[in-house]
Amino acid sequence: NMSLGGGKGEVVSKNNILADGRLEPFTAVRHGNGRDWWLVVPEYGSNRYHSFLLSPSGVKHADTQKIGEALSCGTIGSSAFALNGTRYARQQNCAVEIMDFDRCSGHFSQPITLAMPPQVFGGGGVAFSPDGSRVFTSTQLCILEADLSKANPQLDTIVDWLTVAGNNLHLMQYGPDGKIYMSSLSRSPFYHV
Repeated sequence: NMSLGGGKGEVVSKNNILADGRLEPFTAVRHGNGRDWWLVVPEYGSNRYHSFLLSPSGVKHADTQKIGEALSCGTIGSSAFALNGTRYARQQNCAVEIMDFDRCSGHFSQPITLAMPPQVFGGGGVAFSPDGSRVFTSTQLCILEADLSKANPQLDTIVDWLTVAGNNLHLMQYGPDGKIYMSSLSRSPFYHV
């Protein structure tokens, strides 16, 4: 409450559990109203997605939706929204789940599961192309891509570890310049772009 503490503010409530259980990394996207935000938290080993609405009045649990495949691969992965917020991807080391997202209602629809090729090793990150027509995912040794405009999209290798010699590949994140930055599992002081 910013009106307390002589204008410096005070925390009036803390350590409140929003969702409990085996949860995966969350991601957020701006609400269709341009002001609020959706926070989406998937459950590991499940097809349940918790949605929270962040608004000027606080944080509230908006919904829990069961949709798509129950991903319970060997490792917890990552998730991301397309830049325009209309698509969502959840990655684990055996598959990538893609869904449409309604930024006004906070609901998912049209799930598509893309199986990882059998030769890949370990999970990593996920991101969309700027226009949302392609999804990229990383394993420790390669970057895969699927063209979502095709009737039957499939993940295929576009970069392998020999191209980025000496480094493995991990999480992906958009930078403010619109490029995708990727971390490494090793102690490399560099990001892949």
